[in-house]
Amino acid sequence: MGNRLQVTAIGGVVVTVSVGIGLMLWAWFGLNWPFALLAGVASLGVQLPLVAASMRRLKPGRVRLPSASAALAPSTHAGPSFHAAPPFHAGAADPALASRLEAVEAGLRTLAQRIWQIDQRITELDRQALERTRDTVAAVASELDMVGSVVRDLAEAVALHEAELFAGPSQPSLPHAPKPLQATRDEPLDSRAPAVEPPVDRPVPTTPQAARGPVAEPAAAQRPAPAPTPVPTPAPLAAPVQPPPAPQPPPVREASNVAKRAVVTGAGIDLFLQSVVTLPQRKIRLYEALPRVKEVEGGATQGDELAEIAWRLGVSSVYDINVLRQVVKVIRHLAAREREVAVVCPVSLASLADRGYFEVLSDLVSEGQSVGTRLVLRIAHDPFLMASPGQIEAMDAVRALGVKLLVDGVEDLRIDPHGLARRGIRFVKVPAALLLAAAEGTVPAEIHPADLAGFLTRQGIAMIVCEVENEEMALELMDYGATLGQGDVFAGPRPVRKDVITQDPPPLPEAQAAQEAAAASAQQAAPPPEAPPKRASLRSFLRRTTA
Repeated sequence: MGNRLQVTAIGGVVVTVSVGIGLMLWAWFGLNWPFALLAGVASLGVQLPLVAASMRRLKPGRVRLPSASAALAPSTHAGPSFHAAPPFHAGAADPALASRLEAVEAGLRTLAQRIWQIDQRITELDRQALERTRDTVAAVASELDMVGSVVRDLAEAVALHEAELFAGPSQPSLPHAPKPLQATRDEPLDSRAPAVEPPVDRPVPTTPQAARGPVAEPAAAQRPAPAPTPVPTPAPLAAPVQPPPAPQPPPVREASNVAKRAVVTGAGIDLFLQSVVTLPQRKIRLYEALPRVKEVEGGATQGDELAEIAWRLGVSSVYDINVLRQVVKVIRHLAAREREVAVVCPVSLASLADRGYFEVLSDLVSEGQSVGTRLVLRIAHDPFLMASPGQIEAMDAVRALGVKLLVDGVEDLRIDPHGLARRGIRFVKVPAALLLAAAEGTVPAEIHPADLAGFLTRQGIAMIVCEVENEEMALELMDYGATLGQGDVFAGPRPVRKDVITQDPPPLPEAQAAQEAAAASAQQAAPPPEAPPKRASLRSFLRRTTA
């Protein structure tokens, strides 16, 4: 019983020492737990043969346990090297056993050193793999950006070719092309005759005789007509049931081709300006640019329709750039006349996030401070609510240039003034009918219409009440705190003169002042001109020579 307890105690001490070695390697020197566990197991494999050899040398019942200092001796080591536990001596020292223990201890030190080296190599490999992954991802991102720009240029070129192909006035539209005319051998082809004659409505016969056709009886005309006998009238023949005609798409007019060509090339776009006035003074505060395209039939395609056509053709940025250039020319014209009025330019969020549009905008704004302070970009409300992170960054970049933003197309008064202010919105257009309907309670609104204008003003946002149709509506809107109004009752859209768009814009006031200052400084620095030689008379010349 005593021997069994001694063996159990020795085994517990050996396991405790092995576990202590692994924990110390893991906690003190930061060795990974698999390698620490492996070192503990290795020390266990070394200690068990030593214990077995010692027990064989001792007599039964006289096995001595190792002391606590000898059991805990393997836990002391320095650096990555590992020192094995010194063997305990049972009786006289055995030189062969001592040499074997030294060899085992040297092997353990070598094993610990190699484990440490492997851990260092794994750490270095992880770092190199992370760096290579980052470099590869950056290279792939740049390639994708380049491919995206190439695809965008290709789409613009394809849209341009498509607009040129369908721009011919004599080319019919394919879905509604006329059917080819049919001609016989003896009858020439007449372009005015229809290809298929329309069916002729014939009366349905009501009697069998009428069904078989009239019979020629010359004597029947001389005899008096007999009394009509009641003949059962058969039921009229039912017309064959035909399926309802398939809905035909609306015919494509020539105006759509004109609009496509104007959207792609920028030629033929007329710019109209409608004023936004202050209430009740009715002083012009803003001008809103409304692009239009004059159709062949006499009508006009409005700006929203042109923007939709540009989106379908994939040239939204090209169309918005053309409109922006015209608006900047109007701004420079107003600045030259010292008119402190801003101009609202329509733009889509997709174009605002486009790199080409932003570069053109930056170049135009950098021409002078007057352009940035007088330019207001108008975006739709629904796309603004669903803006992507890239589009939000684009709006932040536009605000950094000094350009203001306006939100149009509000269909619900449950808006978030704090969210609009966070994204840099400075103007909000609200229809007058919507505001009055919310005041009557027919339209839901989180803020009372009488407090909406003041709430927006406290957030740095000005509310523009648009679509004001009559004077009664204008007076009623003033009771709700409206300070800016737009509508036909104030002024309708007016076209911009052609010379303002076609000719070169006048220089900005700051640029003109800089040129005048440079000219004055150059004139002061230049030497005074030499006086021209005086012309003397012949008499004075002879007098000087003969004197």
